Amino acid sequence: MKQYKYTPKQGRYLAYIHNYTVLHGRPPAEAEISEFMGVTQPAVHTMVLALAKRKLISREPGAARSLRVLVPPEHLPSIDGTPRDISAPHAAGKPKTKRRAKDEEWIRPSDLISMQEAAKLSGYSPVRMRALAAEGRFVAWLIGHSWITTRQHVEEFLLTDPDRKSPYGG
Repeated sequence: MKQYKYTPKQGRYLAYIHNYTVLHGRPPAEAEISEFMGVTQPAVHTMVLALAKRKLISREPGAARSLRVLVPPEHLPSIDGTPRDISAPHAAGKPKTKRRAKDEEWIRPSDLISMQEAAKLSGYSPVRMRALAAEGRFVAWLIGHSWITTRQHVEEFLLTDPDRKSPYGG
């Protein structure tokens, strides 16, 4: 099996580019990466060049939105580097980090779902799910203009949601 070597920071960029592409059906612009990462656009461009040089992404120089992650999703890290069981959501897309215990699982890009999918699971509308995510009612991340979460976080929220009415009228 091929080993993909990258730094934690490079892994975060790779995970963001991959997840953005999955959610939006097109790669992010460098300006969107800059906004999410909280760095300048020249810093993003430098990172894109470094990732391309290491053959972790491909790109067409001068072409907008041409980034493509070459690392298979199963080899990508969590988008934020936090363990699966983070306790407090953070709406800015950068949850607080904590040390990882040996038995904790990491969130994989393939575990992430959109608010459309979360709405189908919950019975709420996508608009309501986005509002609940923004309120911090369940663990979710804002990536660009889109909220993402995991099936597990939605299911945990549904078990503890005080506003949820019983399907049996109780």
